[in-house]
Amino acid sequence: MQDEPTAAAVGSLARPYPSPMAHSEIHTDPPPPSLSDPHLPSHHTRPYDGEHNYNAHGDEDKKFTTAAMSARTQEAWKNLTLSEISGSLGDMGTLLPLLVALTKTGQISLPASLIFGGLYNIITGFVFGIPMCVQPMKSISAIALATQMPQSQIVAAGFSVSAIILILGLTRTITLLNTLIPLSIVRGIQLGTGLTLITNGVNTILKSNAWEFANWAWLDNFFLAILAFGACVWNWNARRNPSAVLLFLVGIAIAAVKLHAIDKTTPPPSFGFPDLTPHVPTATDFKTGFLTAGLGQLPLTLLNSVIAVSKLADDLFPTLRKSRNQPVAPITHVATCVGLMNILGTWFGSIPFCHGSGGLAAQHRFGARTASSIYFLGVLKIVAGGLFGASLSGLFARVPNSVLGVMLVGAGAGLVGVTRDMGGVEPYMVSEMRDQGNPPSSATQTEHAHARENAHTTMILTGCATSFFKNDGVGFLVGVAVACLFWARACLDHSEAHGGKANALRRGLRERWTEVRVGWTGEWGSERKEAARGSARTV
Repeated sequence: MQDEPTAAAVGSLARPYPSPMAHSEIHTDPPPPSLSDPHLPSHHTRPYDGEHNYNAHGDEDKKFTTAAMSARTQEAWKNLTLSEISGSLGDMGTLLPLLVALTKTGQISLPASLIFGGLYNIITGFVFGIPMCVQPMKSISAIALATQMPQSQIVAAGFSVSAIILILGLTRTITLLNTLIPLSIVRGIQLGTGLTLITNGVNTILKSNAWEFANWAWLDNFFLAILAFGACVWNWNARRNPSAVLLFLVGIAIAAVKLHAIDKTTPPPSFGFPDLTPHVPTATDFKTGFLTAGLGQLPLTLLNSVIAVSKLADDLFPTLRKSRNQPVAPITHVATCVGLMNILGTWFGSIPFCHGSGGLAAQHRFGARTASSIYFLGVLKIVAGGLFGASLSGLFARVPNSVLGVMLVGAGAGLVGVTRDMGGVEPYMVSEMRDQGNPPSSATQTEHAHARENAHTTMILTGCATSFFKNDGVGFLVGVAVACLFWARACLDHSEAHGGKANALRRGLRERWTEVRVGWTGEWGSERKEAARGSARTV
């Protein structure tokens, strides 16, 4: 590193956010541990070999052989611990309320949602090898509830959004968007989503019976919420975190008591085969559904379900990222997976599904570390939807708000925690560099400190806008505006060195365009390059 900032400082050190090309440089994973990885359960603690991941999936070109399938099945069964089961239920606080609300009004089919949701869980676990969450498209669900949108228009909205995301994934255009969007804005979206989950959780708890105890009110009050919150905090950093499974079982038990002892008018769950009748929307349904609900869902899916999820997977599983020599959940794979989800299921009345950074953070926080957790969840959903169908809606509707609210708060807190890197710009290790005989100059340290502060401010403002307006699109626009202003100011600060303000801006734009172009073309061939490097190491 040079002592003084060079001409490239306008586009790098002076930039208020890390360049997309610098993501791998700034956020390089720490060297893999020689004995174990604290992010993995104890049965995964074995020496790191530099080539094979901890899920024992084997080589990519052999994953579909009979032997590989058998090995993965045995591995999944071996990994199915209490902690994994608990983690699989970590996102129930988001899933159940939306399913119950839309089922009550007849806008979706509960059996189809459970069966196809479970199928998506199993497929994504097989593809990514991590507890990748499957959750409803929240914007479409909220608008459908508010406007009483018919099922055909919900189908059209979910299908339209998925088709667009699928095209972006298959054409790899999504990599251009990922290269253009600064990491500080992605962190801001994660921060805003986490704050929104916490706010929704608190509001859900406030819907309970407050401090009342009489007439069965104690089954859903603040005291129960305090106990549930205490259980979550007690197991927050535990290696095996059973809190989610305990809360879910307590919630289902209380719901069963309410159903059988208090509200005897609602029929209990009963066996019955699901009615999976297809619903074919008309051209008018597609137009109304997309313009009313799909258009607002599109930026949410693009930012939170694809870009933020891909980055969060690397944050939560750094050793797996290192062992695979590529992103844990490549952005093109995530986009393609989200796009394929609703191509089939929504036609049978399923709620539109996607991935989500909040759900992934929740499942990881409550104990999920491997794909075994969502294999279990997928099988559970398929069995429940296939055997009980719509009769489960009465039971799910009576799960205490105090329990669901605490689970939402825990999910939000887990997602907010990943923004601890202050927007993506790491501080200089001045003492270490000085020990190595290459200390940075004071000017370089000052510029880097300004870049770190700008990135942190961009993250905070993006997160606050996302949470306040409850819209990822608004938060994204605020973040882009703030980042662009910081970038322009950083360029103008170097105007004297580049012959005027206009030249400084032109130079900064050229450097920015070069980085975006190189970053995009690098994304296209990154997987093949990593595969080639792996083959070279093997030889």
